[in-house]
Amino acid sequence: NNSESSELARMHREEMPLPPRRLNPSIPEALEEITLKVLAKEPAARYRTANQMGRVLLSFSKPGERTGAALPLKPESGLYHISPPASIGQSQAAVKSIDWLTWGLGLLAFTTILGLIPFWLYIYLTLNPR
Repeated sequence: NNSESSELARMHREEMPLPPRRLNPSIPEALEEITLKVLAKEPAARYRTANQMGRVLLSFSKPGERTGAALPLKPESGLYHISPPASIGQSQAAVKSIDWLTWGLGLLAFTTILGLIPFWLYIYLTLNPR
């Protein structure tokens, strides 16, 4: 019904989700924090990119880093944000390697477009003689 769908929409907009540990206490606290951040109502409170979330999940999945200390909470503007461990920040330089395939394809596309300019000029001058 329409009233059920509007109630569901209202709940989606306004009500906070139930913390996962209330349903299953064996869920690690850090995983609960990650889940609640993903489900945050305000977009600014969520992870900015899937890459950022993936790095946090990878650090969570490493043995020995499954404690809440691996993903400390920082209050920012009244909201709590999970910041990735320092080891992730240090490994960002390794992630920023050059993707040669993308550069090669981009160069090929640029060269192709540049090579078509004389062809376009020939067609234009043929169809519009002076």
